Amino acid sequence: MERRPRLAVALLIGASLVVGARALAEIRFEPAFARSAALGPDRALGAIVYNHGQAQRADPNPDPPFYLDSARDSGWDVFRLVRPKADERGDAGVDALAERAVALRAQGYRRVVSVGQSFGSWITFEAGARAGLFDAIVAAVPARYGSWSNTPGQAFRRNFEIVSIARYLAPMPAMVIFFDHDDYDPGGRAAPMREALADKHSTYAVLDRPPGFAGHASAHGTAFARLYAACIVEFLRLASPPGEFQCRPRAASAAEIERAFGMSRVTLAAESDLSPLLGHWWGWYQNGGREVLLAIDRVGADGTVTAQYGFGPLNHAEGYRVEPAAGRLQEGALRLVTSGHARLEYRLAENGRLFGSWNSADGKVLLPIELRRID
Repeated sequence: MERRPRLAVALLIGASLVVGARALAEIRFEPAFARSAALGPDRALGAIVYNHGQAQRADPNPDPPFYLDSARDSGWDVFRLVRPKADERGDAGVDALAERAVALRAQGYRRVVSVGQSFGSWITFEAGARAGLFDAIVAAVPARYGSWSNTPGQAFRRNFEIVSIARYLAPMPAMVIFFDHDDYDPGGRAAPMREALADKHSTYAVLDRPPGFAGHASAHGTAFARLYAACIVEFLRLASPPGEFQCRPRAASAAEIERAFGMSRVTLAAESDLSPLLGHWWGWYQNGGREVLLAIDRVGADGTVTAQYGFGPLNHAEGYRVEPAAGRLQEGALRLVTSGHARLEYRLAENGRLFGSWNSADGKVLLPIELRRID
């Protein structure tokens, strides 16, 4: 009478092993930057493995965050694990990450680091509990159980469990990044995370809700990289004493920003008393950190305005783009339309900054932004 249940259990276990082995085999390991040649174990500072977030569609988005460009340029070899969507419920990603870390160490890399985004951060933490795999980890917005907007009930609150997993990490430098208004964050994780990491008696950093950034994808963008990439690279390189490492933003120069956008200084023309608007204004859209450079080069006496609207890439397949824009001042608001038919609206605040929004041509999407003068 017991043979059938036992047979069913055996078949279920066998099927699970086959599925797990298939998922592990489907995970790709490849250079994160296809156009950049690896330095190799003898020349590189170490190897970084990037773990992307959970695939929302059939194909994952393995594009690395822009702050890893700085790690590459500083002498690190950067790789990535590309997980199929079928793996997202199993442990194949953790096993593949551990397997690759051991292989990189065997190749002779002096340091091996795991960097994660969202579910990739969760995988990084779970693999990080295995001693000797990594010399450091960086985990941005760790999440596994969905968001408040797409998860039935309160299941997304289980994302708080990352704090418990942190208590099982092997002792090593660890950085965790949280953002304001993150749909996947149940809130209140920064303080207990600091406590859990401090108990490891290693170097740690908790970058909690850096000002001006909001949303789950903020660490991926060029704006976050421009301000915090140097700090992250420093954290990975330094043999810091145990304790909390303070990650502070660097000051971005006007020349650096203008060079990235390919914009040069122009002769400004003001035919009215509204010259405070003239010049270069820089900022970023909160969720995703897409940079914007608005160059207002002419304000006419009749309120007409001409400008250049530049916006940064969302991934490494894109580049910085600049579109001409024109409009006028109406009722205290600067209203522009770009050559791409987007509508821009800004108001000059008492603190000297421009507050406004980008509106899609169909009116269905509105992105708020704050711009500061950089010239």
